[in-house]
Amino acid sequence: MKSAKILVHYLLVAAMAAPALLYAEDIDIYDKISDSGDRPNVLLVLDNAANFSASAGNCTYDDDGTAPSLNGTAGGIEQCAFYNVIKGLDVASDGEAKINLGMMFYNANGLTGYGCASGGNGGCLVRPIVPMTAANKLALLTWIRSWETSGNGINNIKASSEQTGATMQEAWAYFAGRTGLSGRNYAGIQPTNSGCQNNFVIFVGNAFTNSGTPGEGGNASPSSALNTAPGVTVAQKLAITIPSGCYGTFGRLPFKTGTSTCTLPTPSADVFSCGSYTMGNHTDSSGLYADEWARYMAQTDTSGVNGGKTNITTYTVGLIGNSCKPDYPALMKSMADFGGGKYFPTSNYSQIKDALLKIFNEVQAVNSVFSSSSLPVSVNTQGSYLNQIYMGMFRPDATGSPRWMGNLKQYKFKFNTNLNMVQLADSTGADAISSGSTGFLSPNAISFWTTKNIATAPDSIGGFWKNNPQGVGLAYDSPDGEVVEKGGAAQQLRLANLTSNFSATAQSSDNPRKLYTYCPSGSGCSNELTNSANIFAKSNSAITTAALGVSSSTERDTLINWVRGEDNTGAEKGPGDTVTVRPSIHGDALHSRPVVLSYGGSPESIVVFYGTNDGVFRAVNGNQTTSIGSVPPGGELWGLVLPEFYPKLKRQRENTPLVKFPKTSSSLNPQPKDYFVDGSPGVYQKLKADGTIDKSYIYLTMRRGGRFMYALDVTTPTAPRVMWKKSFTDTDMAELGQTWARPRLAVVKGWSNPVLIIGAGYSTTQDSEPPLADTMGRGIFILDAVTGNVIWKAGPSAGSTACSGTSSSASCAVADMNYSIPADITPLDRDFDGYVERLYAVDMGGNIWRVDLEPTAGSTPDKWTVNKLAALGCSTGACASGTIPRKFFFGPSVVPVGVNGSTTAYDLVMVGSGDREHPTYNTSAGSAYSVTNRLYAIKDLKTGKDATGMTTATESSLRNVTSTDYDGTGSGYFITLNTGEKAVNAPVTVGGTAYFGTNQPTAPSANSCTSDLGTARSYSVDLFTGKYRSTELNGGGLPPSPVSGIVVVDGAKVGFCIGCVNPESPKKSPLDNGTSDKEGKKKVSRCNVTNEIDGFF
Repeated sequence: MKSAKILVHYLLVAAMAAPALLYAEDIDIYDKISDSGDRPNVLLVLDNAANFSASAGNCTYDDDGTAPSLNGTAGGIEQCAFYNVIKGLDVASDGEAKINLGMMFYNANGLTGYGCASGGNGGCLVRPIVPMTAANKLALLTWIRSWETSGNGINNIKASSEQTGATMQEAWAYFAGRTGLSGRNYAGIQPTNSGCQNNFVIFVGNAFTNSGTPGEGGNASPSSALNTAPGVTVAQKLAITIPSGCYGTFGRLPFKTGTSTCTLPTPSADVFSCGSYTMGNHTDSSGLYADEWARYMAQTDTSGVNGGKTNITTYTVGLIGNSCKPDYPALMKSMADFGGGKYFPTSNYSQIKDALLKIFNEVQAVNSVFSSSSLPVSVNTQGSYLNQIYMGMFRPDATGSPRWMGNLKQYKFKFNTNLNMVQLADSTGADAISSGSTGFLSPNAISFWTTKNIATAPDSIGGFWKNNPQGVGLAYDSPDGEVVEKGGAAQQLRLANLTSNFSATAQSSDNPRKLYTYCPSGSGCSNELTNSANIFAKSNSAITTAALGVSSSTERDTLINWVRGEDNTGAEKGPGDTVTVRPSIHGDALHSRPVVLSYGGSPESIVVFYGTNDGVFRAVNGNQTTSIGSVPPGGELWGLVLPEFYPKLKRQRENTPLVKFPKTSSSLNPQPKDYFVDGSPGVYQKLKADGTIDKSYIYLTMRRGGRFMYALDVTTPTAPRVMWKKSFTDTDMAELGQTWARPRLAVVKGWSNPVLIIGAGYSTTQDSEPPLADTMGRGIFILDAVTGNVIWKAGPSAGSTACSGTSSSASCAVADMNYSIPADITPLDRDFDGYVERLYAVDMGGNIWRVDLEPTAGSTPDKWTVNKLAALGCSTGACASGTIPRKFFFGPSVVPVGVNGSTTAYDLVMVGSGDREHPTYNTSAGSAYSVTNRLYAIKDLKTGKDATGMTTATESSLRNVTSTDYDGTGSGYFITLNTGEKAVNAPVTVGGTAYFGTNQPTAPSANSCTSDLGTARSYSVDLFTGKYRSTELNGGGLPPSPVSGIVVVDGAKVGFCIGCVNPESPKKSPLDNGTSDKEGKKKVSRCNVTNEIDGFF
């Protein structure tokens, strides 16, 4: 059996601290997530020396069309750009600022009116960093308009000489409250910093003519100041060698081999070279210490306030003309490279304005994007992923309303030869991750399918978002950056229905969306979703007012049209004109990981399937450039609205009542969030002998959306059909709880059709803290994947374990199977014969179960057996009444060790405990925080196909390797996590190392920047010694489940492991790819069944 691999990870964050709760769920983590007041501190540092007065183009202020006082000069261009960009900075609706901003210039004797020291050394703080409230913004703008470059007044801001390195030291001194090279002491007047804010310098340098170069015109020594700076390391004192090459508006190009020339781009008005550069003498007077200071600022905590990091990231903007020298552009690029930001070469007003807009948007980027992502496995090159990364996104509503925005976006990997690893890239090949210390999607990223075309609507009428501008693209979808609802599949869906007449016949050219339902009448059903009886439109009389929970036929029609995409509430900020589609047409993809199927061909044809919590399960054209029929890349092929969800649709349209969060006042009558197809689908694909697709089936689960599941035949992706549906009301499935697990598909010897394997689900009694006894979900189901018939099940027994049944239908009543099983089941094919012979399941009571499908007695369902491998809920094994057990929310990773059947062979079962549904800080008795969680490695010594004689492992038979190495004895080992820390993702094993992710809630504190999201860590554990290391992840929250595989990048196979963070590296983002090697040099363990999910059969 060839195994299809779907790359999946979550970008989720942990919750704010909250009081003890009777009931909780994981979305509590989004309860007022941005309470911390963490506005970034930004200092604009401006080169106001000689080149500031160089002749340049003209510009005007956006608000009144007048020219600036310095018009016609480089300074005038910057005056315009600063004014227009700062004027556009957002102020919150309550008048609060969203950013703190100040300005610093090169020092000059004429600037003493600003409190700067005389003598002309260092920098001059002309505007202290203050919150950009409406009043403070107005004062700053008025001052910018007053600039002069002559005279003796305070408005003369001109300096006579460069102070490049010294001014960077001055900027650091201001942030740190130290003394600058100007002689000014900033103690007590430094920017307020709770430890939560990110700090930024935006350095704007002028190389508009050949006199624009770095330098130090005073007598200060930036090198001496660096050598004595607090905490400076030996490495930070070393001079940086700026690479030789050609510098210009294109950045830097390397010299051709053996020459001092470059292959330059075709010159134009905006594309030119400043010439070739080779670094000269590195002295104080050269100005070249600016990049060493940028490096020091980026790597050094300036204050250590409240446990936070107050490092400073440096962005640079070069205003360069076609008679420039390369010295300054070379230095500014190096400053940004070592300062952790970006360098923007510009040559005119529009470019410098655009650069400043991008920087301001990037430094304000916050963790407002949450996603789960997938890659398609290649049909043509089995075992490898196609280089197409799909992210299902969501953004919680800031006001607590139930309608959340969502999207599906596509990115790709690119190989970084310098770092020897793959990185996330956007459709242009640029880095998709912000370099501004946020660790999340860059505001400048342009995902695939994202477009801007001002020749056609809606861009021709000012952009779809002209009444709600956001991000770098403002009124337009591109770039979509970190704005969830912009670009991607959501944009394509809006464009396809932009001016639809939703009262016209559904699926006509005037109302084209293909939206289906299934058997709304409840009888006489057609399994073909394309049948007219299954159309979701007001013309379908089987969709009744009673079913929708509305009071009139008019309200019915309005609601149906709204679900189809009509903007008919009057409350959304659409662009107007002839546009009829609503901005919120794509809901949140909260827990549903996208399923990505390749249908083969050249290039391979891709379809993405996923659920969203606006009531629609979607099929989207996942290709980058190729249409499927008339549906363009990123376009929706069809959507499915299940009848079980009809009663929830009205609340989505009305966007009320509020979602019930821990902090929501009960006087507002909040209600729990509604869920729809919120689980992650399973998938089965069968290949023909020639390698083409024979069958493609997907299996829908609901998570908190309900206690049922559907099977769809999508062999022809444009003509889906329902195969079957199952719920707790069906025969043999009364134990079915909420369907959380992703169904696992397998071929087994005892059954002719493929089988579907799933835990019996989640019991909402686990939401209580402490948990109540489970009433459902206590078991395992194995179904015929084609017919949906239950062929085997395991469930709780009041006494001893007993199995019964026939070769076509059997069951086991299992002693102690008293806890729900929401985690994915892990299958094992130990002898690699293409048949799964064993399953591992974990439950909410800390137990690990083993199911044997080929025991000695036979391989038919009536011979299948189940045994308890380990009882780890409590230290003594079985938990006493009233005791809070450890919970296993995620399935284990299973690694076969040794030759099957040998005396030294065993199967190592890796799993971590932790209650992810209670991620907040709560030290009350009976809380999840009080449970001691662990990472476990259990040795299953029964490597054959029968578990007869198995002894259940308990902690007493394991070795504690928290502070010592494993000696190989006993039934395995465990690692104890910190107080309150819990495993929050599924482990993966690569090359003899297991990777886990954890989160540790932190105590609430108004001054702490980590109290909301907790401390997230990535653990790497040596399988055989138990030796482990942990790395703190940037941003806290719930880290993504580590996953590994081989992806094809630029024609080469590249090994990757996302979430497998190098423990010796600095803090990482949850989106970072931690490990990779070109041509698959990183060995991906064949034994790692965790990644071998679903498959080609």
